[in-house]
Amino acid sequence: MPEYRLAPQGLANRARCARWQGRGGKGAGALYSTSLRKVDTVLGRASGSLGPFTPETPVAITPLARTKIGPGAFSRESSGKSGRNGAGLLMLGILVAGFLMTATSGCLFFEVIIQVEVTPTDASRALEAAAAQVGVPYVLGGQSPEDGFDCSGLIVWAYQQAIPGARFRVGSATAPDASMADLWIWNVALKPPRDLVPGDLVFLADDSGQVVHGGLFMEWAGDDVLRFVNASSYSGRVVVDEWPLHGEKRGQEFVGAGRLKVVRRRW
Repeated sequence: MPEYRLAPQGLANRARCARWQGRGGKGAGALYSTSLRKVDTVLGRASGSLGPFTPETPVAITPLARTKIGPGAFSRESSGKSGRNGAGLLMLGILVAGFLMTATSGCLFFEVIIQVEVTPTDASRALEAAAAQVGVPYVLGGQSPEDGFDCSGLIVWAYQQAIPGARFRVGSATAPDASMADLWIWNVALKPPRDLVPGDLVFLADDSGQVVHGGLFMEWAGDDVLRFVNASSYSGRVVVDEWPLHGEKRGQEFVGAGRLKVVRRRW
């Protein structure tokens, strides 16, 4: 199911917003940001959806990005609490104010980030592109066959070959690139290992539990051992590795895998 999240202004609008704030909009922008934090806190226990979204759709208002907002915020009958209803009216007022500021300043204050899982066909195409890079040197920050790859660079590049123009969620914004941490936190729908398809993402963590490496799943090499293609700093190039689902290897261990989610569009 697509994932809908309310987020503050996008990267494409920041320069324009900065110019608007320089003409006297800074105070309004600061008040707006403070109000969002207040509403997010008040409605922290609400659930469900906002506006046209379905009840199953998670809706978050950043910078407190995990909050869910429900119809109860706008309905005295649903909430049963005037405080909740008052917070809902405040939220509605902030939304209206945001759209009015958008119309008068040309600055986009809200965007909806919609993420969808890639298809197995797209995943297979990405794997084919990545596997063709075996032997290309590992380069920290590398994102192309000419310059080399690091682990996230290989994943992002491969999927952009399969889905031209693919964008990824990075916090409350979208970007054409993402780190392994960003892929893990924002851009994957985790799957049981046996449900993986070729091209799904594989994540490895160090002994602190932080995701530090990953690649694209290829196939099973044996019981609880997967085979995946990755840009390996250990090997110094793009390689095909085998990795156990349990236990450490080279100081890293498997922590999860799943289907990549890409941004479908922005509003």
